[in-house]
Amino acid sequence: SLPLLAALLLLPGLIVSPGQGVSTVVVTLVTLAVGYAFSLRMQDDRVHLEELASLDALTGLPNRRMLERALTHQIDRRQPHERLNSLIILDLDHFKEVN
Repeated sequence: SLPLLAALLLLPGLIVSPGQGVSTVVVTLVTLAVGYAFSLRMQDDRVHLEELASLDALTGLPNRRMLERALTHQIDRRQPHERLNSLIILDLDHFKEVN
């Protein structure tokens, strides 16, 4: 697992170093594999954090932050075409009672 590999690399005396019957190539490959595994984990965590920041926790629907990003993107995309656009926003009072 990832924590075990990290411990092998980071804790002194736990990893077999070159010169103890293990080649430098093996140690380098293990180091690269752990770095790659960490980068994949960080990428997954970033995607998850972006989802958490963009979706309402209660409903799972896009929140205001996502709406603002989508609107900005659409406005930027439409500006070169000089086309008229419209937007309708409904504000539900007492949404908790409805939900």
